Amino acid sequence: MKPTLVGSRALAYWLGPSRLTLHEGTDWDFIGEFPDDGRKVENHSPDLLNNQVMCEAYGFELGFPYLIMSLNGLKVMKRSHLHRPLCWDKHITHYHKYMSGVEFTKDDITTLLHRKSLTYDEYGNKHPKLSQSNDDFFDDFVEKEFEHDYIHELYAYEDRPMFERLKQSGQEHNAWCVRDLWEALTPEQKQQCVSEETYVIATERFMIPNKWEFIPKQAYYMALRKVCTTLTSGWFRDYAIDYFPEVFSLYNKDKFNQVKGILTC
Repeated sequence: MKPTLVGSRALAYWLGPSRLTLHEGTDWDFIGEFPDDGRKVENHSPDLLNNQVMCEAYGFELGFPYLIMSLNGLKVMKRSHLHRPLCWDKHITHYHKYMSGVEFTKDDITTLLHRKSLTYDEYGNKHPKLSQSNDDFFDDFVEKEFEHDYIHELYAYEDRPMFERLKQSGQEHNAWCVRDLWEALTPEQKQQCVSEETYVIATERFMIPNKWEFIPKQAYYMALRKVCTTLTSGWFRDYAIDYFPEVFSLYNKDKFNQVKGILTC
């Protein structure tokens, strides 16, 4: 079987130069063995993850000495590793800016779930331990000047922080949240819930340590990146990844200024 072109080069083929222009030194990533012909070639083993299955299911024969991974296949591959911080900025941009119009089929979703599982096994799946108290959960290397939940109250979109709706009665002081309660939220409330967490992380990790001189929008972006990768897990992290543009659009500099006024008075 011919090697299969994947990655940015494959994506650029389908989109065309008017939508995605690559610099000359961009890698040519192949699954399988493609000979060194002077280009910057990187070959990946068909035995890694479910690469061989991906090539057989999504590889297109277009008259080249290699196959080209279809847009659906590329989207499956891209989504399967968006929980990893490696080259995340590029990957999240490709996924939402250039692949938003590609609809997953049932077979795509099955393949994606399998590839995600294999990716977790191969590279690890960093995520926080939620079966502990809020105090233990937030006891990390970041020095806190204010209680995490207090900052949540300051950024709440409604009368109380949205995450409180996700706690079972009697479990309010534990970090664990209940998915059934999450599913009861409206789409707007789900996005606000992720946004509130993003604001709090941005404040604790970027704004306060830098005496509020950090660029607010950059702090929000960097915090949301952490929500999508290392600071949350499971269905909450998946939602943050899949609705990244919507959550990022909720950024409002005035909210930072309002909270700054309260915390620095």
